[in-house]
Amino acid sequence: QHVWQHALIAYTQASIYFQRQQWNEAESWYQIALEEAVNMNRPQYVVVVRHGLGLTQAKLGLFDAARSNLQLVWASWNEMNNLFEQADVLYGLADLEVLAGNIRLARNHINDALELCSQLDNVRDVAYLRDCVQLMLDNLPL
Repeated sequence: QHVWQHALIAYTQASIYFQRQQWNEAESWYQIALEEAVNMNRPQYVVVVRHGLGLTQAKLGLFDAARSNLQLVWASWNEMNNLFEQADVLYGLADLEVLAGNIRLARNHINDALELCSQLDNVRDVAYLRDCVQLMLDNLPL
C-alpha cells in the first residue's frame, strides 16, 4: 500500500550517509532505493536515485559502475531536455574523472556543464551550480 515510502526512506538514509561521507553505507542504501524505485516503475525516481548512487560509487573508486550510472542519468535528463540536471550530472562526471585521474575528460565535462548553465536563467540554483563547476575548473591541474 505504501511501497513508495520504503524507497523514500532508503533514499533519505542514503543521502544522509552521503553527506556524512560514509560511502559504503550510502551505496548500500542507494542500491536499496534503486531496487525499490525500479519495482515501483517510477522512471524519474530511478534517475534521481541512480544519480546519487553514481556519485557515491565515484567516491568509492568504483569508476566503471559510477560512470555507467551517471551516463544513464545524463541520457535520461537529456531525453527529458532538462538542461539543469544535465549540467549537474556533467559536474558529477567531472568529479569522477578527476578522482580517476582523467583530467582532460574532466575538463571536457566541466566545459559542457558551463555551456549548459549559460543557456539557463541565472536563478539561485543555476548560479550555485555554475559557481561550483567554475571552482572545479579553476582548481584543475594544468
